[in-house]
Amino acid sequence: MGKVQMMIASNDFEMIRKLRKCLGVCADISADCAGGTVKDILDICVEAQPDIVLADMEFCGAVKEIRLRTDAKILMLAAKDQISDMVKISGKLFVSGYVFKDQPDLVIQTVKALAFGHITQEYLVTSLIMSELSPAERAVFYGMLGGNVALMSAPKTIANQKTNILKKLGLKSQKEFNHIFKYSKL
Repeated sequence: MGKVQMMIASNDFEMIRKLRKCLGVCADISADCAGGTVKDILDICVEAQPDIVLADMEFCGAVKEIRLRTDAKILMLAAKDQISDMVKISGKLFVSGYVFKDQPDLVIQTVKALAFGHITQEYLVTSLIMSELSPAERAVFYGMLGGNVALMSAPKTIANQKTNILKKLGLKSQKEFNHIFKYSKL
């Protein structure tokens, strides 16, 4: 992978300034910034196709669509008092993780780790997603990811479980499922 293309989606100009200062010494990350409305952010990210999007909590409404319409990995930017909300929504939005706004150096380290591999939070978010599924649905989920799973249910039951999984995840199709989980390491 060459230079990491990152989009910072935020209207918090002070935080953007701090991140840009930290990025000044990072030759392997190129960052653009976007603010405005949820629709603005979605349109900009779909057009730019960044590798990573740092999205402020105010843009939660765009995050799932960004995941569905780009290959970007998403890191949510949160204030420390937003951590419980962040954990609750991480699985529903299919984010890779979250970072605190007041730790710009750690944000950059996390972006680098995510760009060139996986971060621990990705596994935690996947666990949150899996916790919403029954044991049988988890087995079908692994099968949908291409895992070698011996399913003992009838084909009709498995088809119903696939439908239930998509519904629980808020996805419309197997194609969306495959796109969201194509980089998953389970």
